[in-house]
Amino acid sequence: MGMTIGDALCIPPLEQCTVIAGKKGLDRMISSINSYDAPDVINWLKQGDLVLTTGYVFKNDEQTQIKVIEEMAKRNCAGLGIKINSELETLPEVMIRIADDNHVPLIKIPYHLSLSDMILSIFREMFARQDLNDAENRKKAFLSKLLQGEYHGRDAVLAEGRTFGLVPGQYVCLCLRGNNTNSDISGLADSICERSGISLILQEKEELTMILQAPKDQDGQQIYDQAFQVAKSLIDEAGNTFPNLVLKAGIGTCQDDVLRISDSCKQAQEALQLGKKQRGTSSDNIYHFNSLEAYAVLQHIPESVLESFIANKLGAIMQHDKDNHSDLMKTLEVYLLSRGRTSDAARLLGVHRNTIGPRLTKIKELLELDIENGEVVFQLQLALHLFQLQD
Repeated sequence: MGMTIGDALCIPPLEQCTVIAGKKGLDRMISSINSYDAPDVINWLKQGDLVLTTGYVFKNDEQTQIKVIEEMAKRNCAGLGIKINSELETLPEVMIRIADDNHVPLIKIPYHLSLSDMILSIFREMFARQDLNDAENRKKAFLSKLLQGEYHGRDAVLAEGRTFGLVPGQYVCLCLRGNNTNSDISGLADSICERSGISLILQEKEELTMILQAPKDQDGQQIYDQAFQVAKSLIDEAGNTFPNLVLKAGIGTCQDDVLRISDSCKQAQEALQLGKKQRGTSSDNIYHFNSLEAYAVLQHIPESVLESFIANKLGAIMQHDKDNHSDLMKTLEVYLLSRGRTSDAARLLGVHRNTIGPRLTKIKELLELDIENGEVVFQLQLALHLFQLQD
């Protein structure tokens, strides 16, 4: 976790300093700090340097003033802080202009501030951030191994995980994935997790995974409800913040063994994959593995068997739709979902109910089957589900 010039200027006593120029460069990262008053310092400047000086060496030398700023810009230095004193009461206009042109932060340091105190404060903050970064990396490594099922000792994983908030109980994994990898939802996720008391969260590439915990004696439905509410809150807030982002969530099953958290994670990821292939299974873009488990079984059918079954049951309709640009497959699917109620099917399809009859007649003619027969209905629904599972 690095520190920018803008970050540094929020630290006491640096908050007493003033940015005179180069405000567009406040996001420059600080990697080191130098204090100088020697004329040859330019030769030693490097990327990320925050340079603090009394300005004595260039107070009356406009060429040096210009050269310092230009070289700092060329070497991508972080910024230049100049301490105001009796011999340099205002910063030179030429430095202000060049700093603005090159987006190099030019900072006025009050006379009463000690440069050594400023340097010490910045180093303390940098070390604190590094410690925090190290802790976050350790947590990320732990969660990554936990979710991938790389731990085998129950006591060992609980002992290591206690540092990060893992406790014995019940666990449900929630996975979220968006259609836009440029939208960083980690800040929103952190805020929602903090409000919900969730401390175990891992973001890797475009996927965000949370582990929700509950006491062993808590009703399992309550933890499912919490997972749903967290997912819905994040999806809603992300949609408001990133209008082009479509966020989807998968929820795994509840596990009471810490070593099976990885199972819940895999199920949540699988629910996401299966949910994308289903129509009408979730109006909230939130998919429960429990609701899709049958599809998880079906997708393991060999491709050749799957294709043969679909072709035998639906091939005639598929060919008719292709040749005539019709949509009898959709009509059949909705009709079966409506349990044979033509008025409900018409409403879902957005057509007049009188148009459903001729479509059903054509479907029966093509299939040469009684689509009112229970066994036939089962086989057709199975074929439709398998068709949706195809990539």
